[in-house]
Amino acid sequence: MSEAAPSPLAGKRIVVTRAEEQSDSLLKALAGKGAVPLLLPLLEFASPEDAFPLNNAVANFAQFDWVIFTSQNGVRAVLERVTTLDPPVIPQPGKTRIAAVGPATADAIRQFGFSVDHVASSHNGLALAVELRGSLQNASVLLPRGDHASLDLPTALRDAGALVTEVVAYRTILPEHLNEGVRWAVEKGTVHAILLFSPSAVRHLRDLVGAEKFSLLSQSVVLAAIGPVTAAALNEAKAAGFLAAADTTVEAVLETLSNHFASAVPNSPAGAKFA
Repeated sequence: MSEAAPSPLAGKRIVVTRAEEQSDSLLKALAGKGAVPLLLPLLEFASPEDAFPLNNAVANFAQFDWVIFTSQNGVRAVLERVTTLDPPVIPQPGKTRIAAVGPATADAIRQFGFSVDHVASSHNGLALAVELRGSLQNASVLLPRGDHASLDLPTALRDAGALVTEVVAYRTILPEHLNEGVRWAVEKGTVHAILLFSPSAVRHLRDLVGAEKFSLLSQSVVLAAIGPVTAAALNEAKAAGFLAAADTTVEAVLETLSNHFASAVPNSPAGAKFA
């Protein structure tokens, strides 16, 4: 009986730049494919500098027609406050509808006891705006997001006729303490791939290594954008090349990496073949 072909990811040193609590399933899946996952969180989350707009929106949560969550961090920032209100907000089906950008965000919402009325089929904010377009005319929409979020989504919602209240739910900052071993490996280019999950992660990686080294890094290491918004950020940061995962699920990330390394030319720079 012939042995199964080795995984294209076997032995590949792959840097995951999300927080450990957000990456557990991906880290295990990478290890299961024989890869060597290295954790280097490039984001920490902090409260807004001005919390009044968020607190005011939370106090009026039940008055919105739609609440649209584009990340698990936004869910936590809002629903942790909502569930501690006195009197508490009790979910009322059909009153305030809730939409999520993807299944992980939807699961986070359900953990707080709220139902999810819509999950974007393509797992990105603009797709969500398109899919909800028919129900947004004159609808009041709460959009809690990070401090560096793109203007594309609120613009698309307003173009669809929504009355959008956009609030900063959290700030993204570069962690004060980083794993120096993984950081050194990234700066020296001795890893095979770096997975980036948000524009903030792209910005923080570029700030961490410097613009010149970032450009060189993008030529020798696979930078993988998880989601179209992150891909746009890599373009804006002038990355020489990068991979773009078709979706944000663990399966899509593994497939994108596996396809790349399976077709890469032996002994060529890791980043030589980009989509």
